[in-house]
Amino acid sequence: MSPDTIVSFLRVGYTDYTDVSQEADAREDVKQLCKNAMDLAANDPGKMVPWEDISGYGANFDQNFFDGKTFWNEEVQTDIDTIVPGLASNRLDIDAERVDDFYETVAERVPFAWPETVTSLENCEIRAAMCCWVSDRQANDNNGNCRTPYDERCADADPSANTELCAVDHARHDFTPSSSANDGLSLFPLNSEGAVHCHGMAWR
Repeated sequence: MSPDTIVSFLRVGYTDYTDVSQEADAREDVKQLCKNAMDLAANDPGKMVPWEDISGYGANFDQNFFDGKTFWNEEVQTDIDTIVPGLASNRLDIDAERVDDFYETVAERVPFAWPETVTSLENCEIRAAMCCWVSDRQANDNNGNCRTPYDERCADADPSANTELCAVDHARHDFTPSSSANDGLSLFPLNSEGAVHCHGMAWR
C-alpha cells in the first residue's frame, strides 16, 4: 500500500485526511491523541500498577529496600553454597527479575501508584531523590569491575563511577534508618570518595 493510499484512509478523531499533503496535520493529531490518552491513564487509578505488585515482598521489604537494605541491595553473586552445582547463586538478574519484567512490559507506558508505605519518601518538598551505590555486585554487565570468577573478583568490586561526591550531610537524612549516623559531615576532598554510581529520580 502506497503512502497516498494509507493517508487516504486515515481518520483521526472526527477529521478525515484524504490527501497526502495533509500528512503533517494527521501526524500532529495522532501525537495529540496519544498524549491525551496517556494523560488520562496517568490520572486513572484503575490504570496504575499497584505499588505492592512491584517487588511482591510486601511493605516491610519495600521500606527496607529504600533504606539501602535487603538482598536486592546487598547480595553478591557467588559460586559458594550453590543449590545447583555449576550454577552461581545470589544472581540479581534472577532474584530481582520482576524489576526488569516491569520495565520491559509496563514501566514506559503505565504509571505506578505512589509507594504509600515507604516513609522515607514522605514530606519531600523538592520531590526528587538520588540513589547511589559504591559496589558492583553483578559480573559482566558493563557497570563496574565485578568479573568472573565471582568469589575472587566481585567481593569488593567498584561500580562504574559517574558521580563526584564531595560531602554528605548526615543530619539531612535523619528521618530514615538507612544510615547509622544522623548528624555530622563526611568530607571527600580531592576525589577521595572512591567509585560512586548515582541515578536521580523526580516525581510530581
